[in-house]
Amino acid sequence: MRKSWKVILLTVVIILALFGGAIGYLYFGLHATLQLSIEPVNLTLLADGTYRGQYTHGRFTCVVEVTVEQHIVREIKVLRTPPFTPPQLVAQILEQVYHAQSPAVDTVSGATASSKTILKAIENALKK
Repeated sequence: MRKSWKVILLTVVIILALFGGAIGYLYFGLHATLQLSIEPVNLTLLADGTYRGQYTHGRFTCVVEVTVEQHIVREIKVLRTPPFTPPQLVAQILEQVYHAQSPAVDTVSGATASSKTILKAIENALKK
């Protein structure tokens, strides 16, 4: 009987530790990412080419390649998105960037951290 209580207690402790780790992972880097400011980029200063950029803080990581031709953003390839980011969000953000020709666009409501992660990676690519 005594041994079974130890097993149960150990199992509960392990489950709580895993749950705590999962919650910690989800929030790691969230505050810093939400505080990001996304700056406009002067495309007239960029030569034609493909520029690679990324943003990483905690679980929020995005890697992009941005192709610029004649001072216009022609293509953005998202090579890595933040975890749990739906493809529709990525498409919506990219559409806004193409339309504005700038990463300084509104974030998607309800997905601010993921939006800012993608936009900051685009900004970093274009500011190299």
